[in-house]
Amino acid sequence: AKQMLKDAQDPKRLTTFEVYAQETLNLAKSPPRIPVPLQALHIGELRICAIPCEPFAEVGLALKDRRKDTFVIGLANGYYGYLPTARQMALGGYETWRSSWSFLEVDSAKRVINTLENLMK
Repeated sequence: AKQMLKDAQDPKRLTTFEVYAQETLNLAKSPPRIPVPLQALHIGELRICAIPCEPFAEVGLALKDRRKDTFVIGLANGYYGYLPTARQMALGGYETWRSSWSFLEVDSAKRVINTLENLMK
């Protein structure tokens, strides 16, 4: 990554590969673990789940499968990047490429779903 950036033709106009090389170097400076604040609100029978990420549709659907009266709000209480499921991670796409906008572990969606399910009880 360092060599790729060193060899960049124009440091002010990086290619896609060079941008991700820069992101790799930035992530290497990040702490190994970052707590992600989750929130579940109860209003009567209604449940509101607040996730500080951009959750993939599968995340919201999984939560609604557990309780039909559930709303999921993304980008709540901060920003921790995209939240793809493990299946989506395997399929790939820019939302899954390691960067400052996609840095959570592969099983993070499952962990978020399970944590919110417990908070909704």
